[in-house]
Amino acid sequence: MPSLTLYLLWDDIQFDSGCLRIRPGRVQHILKPIPFKGAQASLNAIKQEYFVAKYNKPIKLVFKDSSLDKAASPAWAEINDLIEKAIEITRFATVPKTIAKKLTAPRKRSAASGDAPEISKEQQQQERPNYLKILARHQSEAYRLITIQEQYGSRLEESHIYRFITGTGRVLIVWENTNASRAAYLFIARPDSLQEQLTRIEAFIHTGDVQYKRSRFQKLKENKQLRSQLAYVGSVRHETVAQFETDIMTYIHRY
Repeated sequence: MPSLTLYLLWDDIQFDSGCLRIRPGRVQHILKPIPFKGAQASLNAIKQEYFVAKYNKPIKLVFKDSSLDKAASPAWAEINDLIEKAIEITRFATVPKTIAKKLTAPRKRSAASGDAPEISKEQQQQERPNYLKILARHQSEAYRLITIQEQYGSRLEESHIYRFITGTGRVLIVWENTNASRAAYLFIARPDSLQEQLTRIEAFIHTGDVQYKRSRFQKLKENKQLRSQLAYVGSVRHETVAQFETDIMTYIHRY
């Protein structure tokens, strides 16, 4: 069997007793479990609070003969470290919320620590147009930009919908807000059902408060039906322009 490269999300990885099971929803391959000492199913309860918070981008892993090729997988070293840390801390905690609080506690910073300074809100606002330019540059020529007004309290925020032809011929739909603090949300559609899918997504965007709508995507169990109806596949935060472009292109190639 030739090598197989996958770009995974944390939802594609299931923790089990002594191993990780890879179950990519849209890839029909039988992959061998990845042995991992100390792994337990309880780690699945802290995916959003810990793993997604620490590594919120596609995970590139390479498989050969159905087994993980660690040396050829650039993301494995960091993923391995995150899992080991989670295992170490969860040995002494049994309540998911307690675990998540310990794992996600911010580090104390000092002026002499050498940490990079935080990006100011003004800098984020200035950088945001670059994200829009990236989406506009890569949007498929067959589609036009869709602009939607969102209600946030007593004011309106402007949102855009971009569409991209993916590597499998489907359409990746990106919902992007011009406010610097909002992540981009991604959906998938077949060309023959694109208009129907857009109608559902636009109706959702028009309904309710800005923050309330976005928070619903973060609660997997409570809103599994919503994710399925809208064919939600993930979100991309605005950390740096270069990383944002890499993440968007990864989704385009993956789907």
